[in-house]
Order: sequence, then structure tokens, then C-alpha cells
Amino acid sequence: MPYEFNILVDKRPNAFCLPGGKVAVYTGMIQVAGYETRLATVMSHEIAHATLRHGARKMTMAMQLNLLEQSLNDIMNKGKVKRKKRELLKSIWGLGSNYFAVLPYGRKMEYAADAYGLLYMAAAGYDPKQAVEFWEIMSKSGIK
Repeated sequence: MPYEFNILVDKRPNAFCLPGGKVAVYTGMIQVAGYETRLATVMSHEIAHATLRHGARKMTMAMQLNLLEQSLNDIMNKGKVKRKKRELLKSIWGLGSNYFAVLPYGRKMEYAADAYGLLYMAAAGYDPKQAVEFWEIMSKSGIK
């Protein structure tokens, strides 16, 4: 896949990858990384998201959850569920889908991107052991 790398002028320590291999790193992340090997940790992690197609998978999950939510609404409309009960069911759906589907799936994606990112780092000639130092810095600073 062809990759496109962009640097965004922004103080926040962040990076992201969009479907199709578009990777962006904020200048704030470059400052936190401090040197090349730590930045390679970030870049390889984001590249892993692209190769594992996490963006597309997240969109698919969101569409599936949306369809299920619409079905729930249709059932409530046909059953003439009263407003208070409808609001309660919608709240339960929102919390449940987030807690039992979105969050665990997202965490699995992050772990996979970490693991594959280490392989990509090593393949590019960087010492993957250096990634531990970077993630410790991120953890201690409260950055996620």
C-alpha cells in the first residue's frame, strides 16, 4: 500500500492513521518522542494500523452497531414503547454497545498495532526494545 506521511503543526502529542495509509504525526508527538528511534515507535504503530486495516474495521463496526440501533428503534416504534422506557433502553444500548463492543475491540486493535509495530521497527533496522522507553514516557505523562 502506498503511504502518505504528514506532519501537523499542533502541540498535542498525537499521531493517527486513516484508511489507505495516510499517516499524520503532530509536532507535539515529535517533541515527546525526542529522537528518531522513539519516533519510529510511533510511526511503526500507525503503519500497523494501516496494514491491519483498523480504520475500515472500525467503520464497519460503527455501521453494524448503527443498524442494530435503528432496528431497536423500529421495534420500539412498532411496540409503542413509552418515552421514558424508550430513553432508558437507548441509554442501556449506548452504554452496553460501548462497553462490550467498541472499547474492547479498540483495545485489541491497539495491542495488535503495538505488536506489529515492533516487527516493523525491527525490519526497518531500529531496536524494538527502545519502544519500551517511549511507551513508559507516554504512560508517565498520562498521554494515551
